[in-house]
Parts: sequence; C-alpha cells; structure tokens
Amino acid sequence: MLFNSYEFIFIFFPILIAVHTLLKNYTLSWSHNLLILASLLFYALLDYQHLVILLFSALINYAIGNRLTCKDENKPWVIAGIVFNLGLLGGYKYTSFLASTIGIDIPSIAAPLGISFFTFHQLAYLIDIYQKRIQPTNFRDYALYVTFFPHLIAGPIMRYGQFSPQLQTAPLSIPYQAAIFFFSIGLFKKVVLADTFAPMADRIFDAVKVGQTVHFFEAWMGLFAYTWQIYFDFSGYADMAIGLGLFFGIALPINFNSPYKATSISDFWRRWHISLSQFLRDYLYIPLGGNRYGYIRQMVALLLTMSLAGLWHGASWNFVIWGMMHGLLLVISHSWQITLGKKITIPPLLGWAITFMCVILLWVLFRAETISEALWYYTILLHPSLHFPIPAFQSLQIIVAGVIVFWAKPVIFWTNYTIPYPLTILSHPQIYGIISGIVFWIALKCMSGEVSRSFVYFVF
Repeated sequence: MLFNSYEFIFIFFPILIAVHTLLKNYTLSWSHNLLILASLLFYALLDYQHLVILLFSALINYAIGNRLTCKDENKPWVIAGIVFNLGLLGGYKYTSFLASTIGIDIPSIAAPLGISFFTFHQLAYLIDIYQKRIQPTNFRDYALYVTFFPHLIAGPIMRYGQFSPQLQTAPLSIPYQAAIFFFSIGLFKKVVLADTFAPMADRIFDAVKVGQTVHFFEAWMGLFAYTWQIYFDFSGYADMAIGLGLFFGIALPINFNSPYKATSISDFWRRWHISLSQFLRDYLYIPLGGNRYGYIRQMVALLLTMSLAGLWHGASWNFVIWGMMHGLLLVISHSWQITLGKKITIPPLLGWAITFMCVILLWVLFRAETISEALWYYTILLHPSLHFPIPAFQSLQIIVAGVIVFWAKPVIFWTNYTIPYPLTILSHPQIYGIISGIVFWIALKCMSGEVSRSFVYFVF
C-alpha cells in the first residue's frame, strides 16, 4: 500500500485521520498510540515479513538509549549502539556485496523496507543523547518517532530533537488546506511527472543493458528523463510525507530546494536530500575532522563521507563510485574557493551549467546496474550522431519538465512553513484550495487503470 494508491488515499488514510481527530480531542496519549499502531500496520502491509526486525531494532536502541543516562558507561554503550545499528544495516544490505569483493558467492538477502532510514533515525537518537543534545524519552514517544509512517520508509531523516517538542503539547491548529496542498502537489509530481518519464528512462537504460542499439540523442533523452524522474519521484514523496505529517500536527524537515538550480556542487548538496546531507555533515564529516585539522584532512573527510553516502544508497560499486565522484567534485570546488575563488569569479550561469552537467552525467552511474553498463552509456553520450529516433512530442515533454524544475518555486516557499511548527498558508487560501483540487484530480485521472509504481528511494 503506497501513498500513491487508491487503497491509501480512499481507505487507510481517511479512516486513520477520522479516528485520530476524535482521539486527540479526548486524550493526546491515545492519539499517539493510534499513530504507532497505524504506522506498524502501514509497514506490515508493505513488508510484513520484516516487521519483527523493525520492532527488534527499536527495542534494542531504546534500551541502549536508556543506558546512556549512566555517565560512567556512556562511551561503551554508544559504541555498542553504533555497532548494533551498522551491523544490522550491513548484514542485510552489504553481506553479499562484501563477500563478492573477496571472491565468495553468497546469495543476497532481502533487506527490510526502509532499513537505511530507520537505522539513521536511531543512530542520530543515540548519538544526540551521548552528546547531551537530548534526554532519553519514554517508549511511546520513541516508538512513534521511529515508526511514524510518513517518514518511515524514505525519510526525511528527522532528529528526535525536532520531533519531540511537537509531541509534548496538543497539536497546533493546522489549516487542513496546507496539508492537502502539500500532499496534492507531491502526488502530482509522482504520478503525473515522475511516472511519465520513468518508462522512457527504463526503456533506454534497459536497451543499453541488453546491448540493443541506442543512438546519441536517444541516450541523452533517456538521461534527461531519468534526471526528471528521480527528482519528481523523490521530491514528490517528500512533499506527500510533509502533507501527511501536517494532518497530525507534526512538521517534517524540508528535503529539497530546487537542487537543479544549484550553481556549485556544494550548493547542490545543500538543496538535494537536505536531511541526508545534514546527517552526513553532523554525524560523519564533522567527527572525521571536518575543516578543523587542515586542508588535507578536510579533503579526505569529504571523500570518505561522500563515498559512504554512495554506499548507503546501495550495495554496488556504481553507488560507491557515484559517491566518490561527488566527493571529488566537492574537493575541487573547495580547492578552487581556497586558491582562486577570491580572484576569479565564475558567472552564476556558467556555474549552473557546469554543476548541472556534472550532476546529470553522474546519474548514469546511479541508474545503471553495473560499471560496464555505465561506461557503455557514457560512450554513447560522447559520440554525436544525427539520427534522432525519439518522437518530437516526447522531447517536448522533457523540455517542459526542465522549465518546471528550473523556474518553479519549491512548494515550501509557497507557504509559511517553519520548523518545528508549520502555521498557515501565506495568503489566499481559496486559490491554494483550487490548485490542490485541480492537481489532485489530474493525479487521480493518471492513476486510473494504472498499477501504482513504487517510489525510487524505497529500494535504498
């Protein structure tokens, strides 16, 4: 049962919001209990075989978090927590990959859905307790933090310090038009835009995979199609998650800010998957030394952080190299700023063009299944040809989507949305209501008769 399914939109969620509304007017604790049960049911409907793993992980992390209140034993327990979480994540996602690198053939194990996200949530919780940013909480609030279904499967990654203040008092009065607006825009991005470009990207990348003839323009259109697909798919999920959270008075972090408008690779990572970038900065890059121990140490920290970020996305050398290349681009960007940045100013338009081309070319590594497939795709991209087999209408779709990506403001800037308390839509709620209704209706029409397509980041 996905956010973009009739079962969720017309059965699961309406029943949940109706019961939650009744309970929150009676007692706050019972409304939280309901959200936990609903979240576990949501997870079970998607991946019932691994529900016990989610519960086991939550119980162990909660117990370790409580042990961190013992001042003399803090360090061993936080190390135990890190080892447990990374061990669980690595055991499911990377055992087969690591074994294959040393020549051992081990069948891959299906990983629990969302394990990368609920593991990072719990790592952040333990480390924040250890660093005295937060205090251990009761099990009900912790369980809700870990399992809250809008962000359970694909984020955004939220700190407990952001989440907990929103549980301590009765939810603020959130205008439902804001929640509906976010959800409708996200649904539109997913089913109208992302799912429109997915078949084109799949067809061309799959053709390269099996050795079929793919021409120059066709390869570029396939790459642009995937560029739009992954953005609209993931940002659409993030908008839907924010909208769903608002229905329950919980503000989730912003995850996207027009990343394809970035004028440098550093700017891109401040705009793309923002919650992951902040997690990596605070819990990996800074502990590795950050910029505190000189240039060489900082560059090594950048490369290592981004390489591990690539590995986090999946057990494949493609992802590792994709992360390493982003790390290398960050090193080049920082080095330029240190050496020539104050003397030579790159025009914003040139900076955008270089950044955009670097980002989309690296999507080949992200989308291809093997390194050889990615290299062959790059070969096609670099060999111009006058053959143009793609219909003009499909090319026009890609161009129009590009205009939307570059010039449309992110949904977040259409509203007066702040963390941790979202307040109101800026003005003219009737207009936003009309927009919500139109895009929601279009999305439902596109869903009609189609099988719901899973979100790209569900596999990570």
